[in-house]
Amino acid sequence: MPVTIRPFAPTDAHYERLAAICARATPWHWHTRAEIQAYDASLAFNDQKYAAFVAVEGIEIIGFVRIWELLRYGAPGRRYLHLVIDPDHQGRGLGRQLHDRALAAMPETTELMTEISTEHPRGLAIAQAKGFVTEGIEYEQVCAVDQADTAVLSRLQDALVGLDVQPLSALKRLPDWQERLHALYMSLDSDVPAPVAYTPISLAAYLQAEVEIPSALHDACFIARDGDAWIAISEMRKHADGSKRLYQDLTGVAPAYRKRGIASGLKAVCIQWAQAQGYTEIMTWNDQDNAGMLRANAKVGFVRVAEAHLLIKPLEGSGAPTAQSQGQQAGSEEPSA
Repeated sequence: MPVTIRPFAPTDAHYERLAAICARATPWHWHTRAEIQAYDASLAFNDQKYAAFVAVEGIEIIGFVRIWELLRYGAPGRRYLHLVIDPDHQGRGLGRQLHDRALAAMPETTELMTEISTEHPRGLAIAQAKGFVTEGIEYEQVCAVDQADTAVLSRLQDALVGLDVQPLSALKRLPDWQERLHALYMSLDSDVPAPVAYTPISLAAYLQAEVEIPSALHDACFIARDGDAWIAISEMRKHADGSKRLYQDLTGVAPAYRKRGIASGLKAVCIQWAQAQGYTEIMTWNDQDNAGMLRANAKVGFVRVAEAHLLIKPLEGSGAPTAQSQGQQAGSEEPSA
């Protein structure tokens, strides 16, 4: 039966099918219907250029591609590529067809970025054969919540003595909480190793893209304050399908407060919260060069399970510089610590 490439229709049915394909092809990454819809809504909200197509055989969607203009790592012509084929239909050249159709819809594209885990070796090999170059590696790590040592977690929290640690849900009583959170996040997120320059985003864009999304878990986003100053954060996010797994997104500490154990102390708070709420697993990602955060993760019980390659491909004739030519550190489009 012939396969046709069609524009993606933003219906619940199409989003459900996309989420189902992701669950089969990349089960270690979380893409539910609600999460994909929320992300697409943020693209529209921030006027980011965006294109999406599906591969259809008969009446069944068997693959899709999404390509969009980056927000926090934006540059003229730079786009992020998300391409997934149902495992039952891989090896038929559908990826190339979808890739080419997406680029035809965004001819101004000069550089593509994508991220592929070593848990998907075939996809990684194909990307590298097609000219994508690994510019950064993140370690994927998992913490088994029920196996975390509560005595160690309690001891690590000694580093937080003298600081006021509150979940975001409690701090939302403050009239300026949004501005404070945005300022803290931008200052720390811009410090996460990345292969390209960071682009700060507006308060409205930050709230829409990070705070008001289905995965947000304000009870498990912990802020450390020193008096009136917001100096550190460690946030966890939930899976929109109700899973008992969490993922830890940004953890960061203001420069003046580093090397005191605050990061591992906040991570310990997060894990104890997860234990109390009955969660079973926390997943996170860290750049291979982020030695301090990797040490903090090891202290609280995270173990490495795989690697995620951040791949960049300058399109032929674009002249777009790679991360290596820019002398940047390696990292990922989705910063976490």
